[in-house]
Amino acid sequence: MNFYSDSIESDQFPLEKIEDYQQEIVESSVNYSCSQECEDIILLEIFSKNFKGFYVDFGAFHPFKFSNTCRLYELGWSGVNVEPSEKGFGLLEKFRKRDLNVKCLVGDKTEVVHFYHMNEPALNTTSKERVDYLETN
Repeated sequence: MNFYSDSIESDQFPLEKIEDYQQEIVESSVNYSCSQECEDIILLEIFSKNFKGFYVDFGAFHPFKFSNTCRLYELGWSGVNVEPSEKGFGLLEKFRKRDLNVKCLVGDKTEVVHFYHMNEPALNTTSKERVDYLETN
């Protein structure tokens, strides 16, 4: 079962099926990663598989795709997901019921900033320089 296709939409995960998806993830190998750089694997190697921890995920983006906390959530962890995009926040609200999901930006400035929505939502940013780089490369 492929949870992480590029075209994933919330309606591809009907709520009545989510328990089946959760069970499949829990039963899969601890070495199965949902994140881009295996951050979840690193944490699961540090803590026992039965450990129930707490996380704070800034820029959570999506409950499954590129998620640093998907595997942790499915193994009983819970936490706070911070996601500024409406679509990502909506998916987190739908699939992360134990978590506190917050729709906002977090930073060291108190001023209003522009949030750039990219064609690939995982690349959304507040940096104009990053937008310029992505558009030219």
